[in-house]
Amino acid sequence: MIMAMDIGGTKIKYGVLNPSGQFVSSFPRMFSTPETNLVPELNSLILEIQKDFPLKAVGISIAANVGRDGTVFHATNLPISTPIELGRILTENLGIPVKIENDGNCAALAVSKSPGIPENDTFVVLTLGTGVGGGIIYNGELMDSDTGAVAELGHISLDPEGPLCGCGKQGCLEAFIGESALVERYNRKASRQLHSTLEISRLLETEDEGALDVARFAGETLGRGMAIISDIIAPRSFYVAGGVAGLGVPFLTATRESLSRQCFLRLFTRTPSVELVKDAHLLSLKGAWVLAS
Repeated sequence: MIMAMDIGGTKIKYGVLNPSGQFVSSFPRMFSTPETNLVPELNSLILEIQKDFPLKAVGISIAANVGRDGTVFHATNLPISTPIELGRILTENLGIPVKIENDGNCAALAVSKSPGIPENDTFVVLTLGTGVGGGIIYNGELMDSDTGAVAELGHISLDPEGPLCGCGKQGCLEAFIGESALVERYNRKASRQLHSTLEISRLLETEDEGALDVARFAGETLGRGMAIISDIIAPRSFYVAGGVAGLGVPFLTATRESLSRQCFLRLFTRTPSVELVKDAHLLSLKGAWVLAS
């Protein structure tokens, strides 16, 4: 059995999966991310699960920069202020292998094991929510680094004079199409005040002009970012997941059209496809299982 965990800024999802990648018992489950002392909490949780299941290993997806050796270097929304060898510490404490990877990279690993994905495929996964993240599979291998600072797709600069991003740069993709930026765009132009892209997506059903504007803007902007990525690694496909991806057909159509117009590959081959990921809420958790298997 493999225990998989997905550690976010506010919630930790976890589950136990069998060798076929299926959840067993009443998993997945969820609890609040501790504000302090993350390591003792993780130790306690895994030890509790070990009482009921013969765990072979643990895979952890985390919203942080993670090196190849499982060192967590930077985590903006977690109680980790300095680099910590989290993989080594948990492995030594628990007596079983504990593998740790960035959540966007775990999402890419999960997609790599989906039916119909070629073994030596090259593709990009983009996770669109509070922030913009993702991972890259290149010729069948996860693109990673010793420092964890790789595939920071949300921080591609589209406009050096653009809005300030949380990373300190201006004009990052995330600064344009992160959830808060899109909600702010809607609220500036509408008489009502919304709080999430889920609310905006519901308004699309009524053909609300403000919601359509946000969906098309998000797609057009994402397509520009995809074109930059495409010109560097020439992926076969882009896979999109997360709350912003719920902006429906107007968003997806605008994304594909924008990428097609601006992608260099269009000149002599084919434009990469853009697909929505199924069961996206379990993507990083499934990727953690792949990581530890």
